[in-house]
Amino acid sequence: LEGSVRVMPPGLLASAFLYFKLKDVDFFTSEMKKKKNDSAKVTIKKLLPFFSKLGLYLFFRAGLKGSLTVFLTTFLVKEGASIWFAGIALSILQFSGAVSTVVTGFLAEKIGCRNSLVLSSVFTPIMMILFINFPAYRILLLILLGFFLFMPGPVILTLVQNTESERPAFVNSVYMTINFSISALMVLAVGYVGDLTGLAQTYKIFAAVSLLAIPVSFFLKQQKSLE
Repeated sequence: LEGSVRVMPPGLLASAFLYFKLKDVDFFTSEMKKKKNDSAKVTIKKLLPFFSKLGLYLFFRAGLKGSLTVFLTTFLVKEGASIWFAGIALSILQFSGAVSTVVTGFLAEKIGCRNSLVLSSVFTPIMMILFINFPAYRILLLILLGFFLFMPGPVILTLVQNTESERPAFVNSVYMTINFSISALMVLAVGYVGDLTGLAQTYKIFAAVSLLAIPVSFFLKQQKSLE
């Protein structure tokens, strides 16, 4: 027994100690227990208007985002670019999006969540049309496109986490489910339309569809903490 204790990782010893010390402790106050009585059904019903508007916003933008992130390399190769250049272009788009998520957090605190969503909804399709029609400036336009395309990510997460709910983890899981489901379906739609009309025309179609996200963004609740 002494030898086994010596070789037992300290983490397991600490876990065993805490278990026996705290197994009978009630960590939940009466108020917390009361909150837990709110069912998932009640939470969804309460936040249904918010998720309906958010779902529409994600739907109108999902085609444009999916067409770029999934089919960008295919589009560039068909346009005559090398696979090497197409890979670099996708890397530029994604890196610009990573920078955007950091900058947007600061920007949203200055201009508000709603204004950030409107800004992204206006400039993303504009950058997309310029990207298609001005191939000589595609690298620069990809940088701008990636920035505006991924801008809503941290803003939407802020809106979701700041909803009035006692179940923040469940609310976030509902958002992730909506987001992934819409994204998956729209990628399928982009591929189907791309086969029918060509990727260049598909990009224009979904750029136009994404404009519908502009009026929807005005109805998304703006959080006071970011005003």
